Order: sequence, then C-alpha cells, then structure tokens
Amino acid sequence: MDSLSSAFPPPPAAYTSFTTGSPRPQPPPLPGPRYRSFGLTWNTNDALPPLAAAGIKELFTTSADASDPAYRVSELSTLTRSLLIKYLELLGVMSTAPELFPPLVEDVRTILLNMHHLLNEYRPHQARESLILMMEEQLDRKRAQTEATKLACDRMELLLSSLTAPSPTDENSDTTAPDPLKDHQIDSAALAVHSESPAASARRADLRIWAALSSQQ
Repeated sequence: MDSLSSAFPPPPAAYTSFTTGSPRPQPPPLPGPRYRSFGLTWNTNDALPPLAAAGIKELFTTSADASDPAYRVSELSTLTRSLLIKYLELLGVMSTAPELFPPLVEDVRTILLNMHHLLNEYRPHQARESLILMMEEQLDRKRAQTEATKLACDRMELLLSSLTAPSPTDENSDTTAPDPLKDHQIDSAALAVHSESPAASARRADLRIWAALSSQQ
C-alpha cells in the first residue's frame, strides 16, 4: 500500500460493490489507521492532540463535559479575563522593573495557546452549525424557486385559457350575410350605429330599394 503511489490513482476497488453486476452491494470496510491518497499518507483518526503532548500547561478544566459547547464558552470567558489581568500586570512591570517581564510574557503565551486549543475543539460544532445553516438557506431558496415556478405556471394557464375561450363579441356577432329578400324589415336604430362611410351608405340605399320593391308586391 505504501510502496507505490501515483499522482492520478485509479478509483478504489470498492466501487465494484456498487455496480449493477454486484449481487449484494455492501459498503467497503473502513480503512486502517493510515491510508494513501494522491501520493500522501493520511491518518483516519484526525483527533486534536492535547496540550500536554506539546509540553504546554492546560489552564482549563478537562473534567467538564467537553461535548457541550457552553463549556468552551465558559472556559474562553475565564481565559479572556485572565489574559486581561496578565496584560495589565505586564504593563505595570514594564513601567517599574522591565527586567522582570519574561515570566509574564510566558504566561500570556500560555493563556493564548489554551484559548487557541479551545477554539480548535469548537471547530466540529462550528462545522455542523455552518452546514445546517447552509442547508436551510438552500432549502429556502429552492422553496422560493418552486413557488415562483408555480406562479409562472398559473399565469401561463390563465393566458392560454383567455386565448382559447371565445370572446363575447364573437358569440354575439352574426356571421351570416343578410338576405334583403327574406328579411326586409330593417331596424333603423340598428342602421344608425354603423359608420357613415360611402360603402355603408350605399348598402343602406340598396336595402331601402329592396324593401320598397317587396312592399309593392
């Protein structure tokens, strides 16, 4: 496993467990304590080492429930107050006896390292909360897009229904040509609403002639 490596390695052999020819797809087993990827060796147990392993004194209480985020908030607040006190002490020493500053600087460094360690312990919780927030934003955005699509579909259906439905003017209009020989009783009030164009005037004169001829028979 560690003897050969490639900049562009092939996919792991576990992909055959998820193909259509596999009789029973099973997830691959977890890798060992170490694995190689793109020519580098990685550890599966990515745990944060304690400060004692680096020779740094731990100033926070390790017996508390480390899984509770409020625990880290309380410890960070305590360390922040200690840092301010040490900083004021350092300012006082620098004004009276500057040669005594090394121990105070070391104390400030230790407090900052402890605060940094607590912040690193908070990273998994921060990652989970960031992921939850990102997924909620995606869900809200997709819901808004879905609602906008539904509204657009409703407007389109309304537009199509208005185009296919017959208009009231088409239903009330008479498409058959008038026959003056059969219907010579013409309403003069209806003729008055027509335009007084030359063609309308000529048509009206023709209708009057046909009406007069019909009355003489």
